[in-house]
Amino acid sequence: MARGKGIPVLAPSENLLWEGTIKGTRIAITNLRLIVTRGLWLKDVLLSSIHSVELTLSLRLVILGLFIALVLPAILILAAQPPGSEAPAQLHGTEFLPLTIVGLVMAAYGWINRYCIVIHYTGGKIVLRGDKNAHQLMIRLREALLGSTTTQQDAQQA
Repeated sequence: MARGKGIPVLAPSENLLWEGTIKGTRIAITNLRLIVTRGLWLKDVLLSSIHSVELTLSLRLVILGLFIALVLPAILILAAQPPGSEAPAQLHGTEFLPLTIVGLVMAAYGWINRYCIVIHYTGGKIVLRGDKNAHQLMIRLREALLGSTTTQQDAQQA
């Protein structure tokens, strides 16, 4: 394995529970740790040091982009119409084409990045934005955290 590429070698006592990619960031969850890598950047976090994990679904940018693409041109057409006249304003569709394109690009970017995961651990936090893979990561991480807490509780009771 080349340096800075992929997930590091796992210890013999570790089991790989999930491995995936979110927008170029490779993520692996084992029964002991969370490994996040992108290029030469690597974060290796023990599951026991994770305090909280947040998953948010944000559609703000999607709604703003659709407003700019669809509603704003209609408002501008109504504003350009002289008051009290029945004749429609002399505006061409090509005048609003850049506005529509920018709005649709914003909406598409917002849809791609609608999920945001924030993982708070002892040394800081990791923020990941993505699509459906982020949702899968959240499910697998929750399963790993619940599995590690139950094994810790079993060890304390024994």
